[in-house]
Amino acid sequence: MKTNPAILARSIPRPLLALLFSSALGTALLIVRIVVTHRMQHAYLFGNLILAWIPLLASMLLDQWEGNGSVAHWKRGAACAVWFFFFPNAPYILTDLVHLGPKYYGRFWIDLLLILFFAITGLVLAFLSLRSMQQRVQRRLNWFAGWLFVAAMSLLCGLGIYAGRFLRWNSWDVVARPWLIVNDLAEWLLTWFYRPLSIAFPLLFAIFLFTVYLTLVAISTGEVIRKDSGQAGESSAA
Repeated sequence: MKTNPAILARSIPRPLLALLFSSALGTALLIVRIVVTHRMQHAYLFGNLILAWIPLLASMLLDQWEGNGSVAHWKRGAACAVWFFFFPNAPYILTDLVHLGPKYYGRFWIDLLLILFFAITGLVLAFLSLRSMQQRVQRRLNWFAGWLFVAAMSLLCGLGIYAGRFLRWNSWDVVARPWLIVNDLAEWLLTWFYRPLSIAFPLLFAIFLFTVYLTLVAISTGEVIRKDSGQAGESSAA
């Protein structure tokens, strides 16, 4: 039995379709760059993009399980843990701009646009999964708790990205090398006042994430309200 592609496309939410398209196009552009230059210089972007998809898939799984009492609590807990530990990977791609060479380097602007292509995709992946988790917190607690959760995750994400970029942690270290994390964390707590960057970077990145997320939520909420108001007007006129 064949599946109609048009029916399949309609069953997938539009944001997810857009992200799939963006990810596929970014991967295609990366492959073109590798083929043309004969260098694997930015191949890491594909691996980072795969990691960026994990928190969104975890949040989608939790959405699918919502209201289903037959799903074991340990499965929900595992999905939440996966989302929590992999969430920083999505906005982390933005810091891959550090791999750009000097401006006089011939492919500087091409590489800049390529990395930004992956970075913006990663940010949207992060924000979609964060929105899903925020709404889950709001349903169980209240509106204020939901936004407090967003602020806390923005700060933790800033810390996670700092750890990934400067301390060279990755999400797998939680299981593979937990002693390394404990050791680095203890050293950071004892020496943070000697390294202003270890405070400034996570804080500024958290402010950046929270502000951009707040702006996108405000825009999307405004669009929904305007659409609903228009439909209400049409119903009244009828």
